[in-house]
Amino acid sequence: MTESSPFVARRERVIARLIARGEADPRLVAVWLEGSLADGTADPLSDVDAYLAVEDDAFDEVWAERLNLAANLGDVLVSADVPALGMVACILDGPI
Repeated sequence: MTESSPFVARRERVIARLIARGEADPRLVAVWLEGSLADGTADPLSDVDAYLAVEDDAFDEVWAERLNLAANLGDVLVSADVPALGMVACILDGPI
C-alpha cells in the first residue's frame, strides 16, 4: 500500500473535514492530531487520533452534539463515551 492509496486519500479527506469543522465552529478552540500522524511515523494504514479543545462555557452543548460532530467526518460505526475525561472514541466506516 502506498501513500497514494485510497485509504490514505480517505484519511486525508477526514482530516480536512476535521480542520474545516474546527475553523468554522467558534466553540472549538483547537484541533490536533496525536499518534503516528503527529509524530511523523505514520504509514498508509495509520488511523486518525484527533482531539478537540472546547470552550469551557460550550462544553455541555458540544458534548450533547458529539455524535453529530463525529458524523460530519464519516459514518460512525461504533462510539464509546468516556465522560470522566470528556472524551468520545469513534470508529468510522471505511478504511479508517
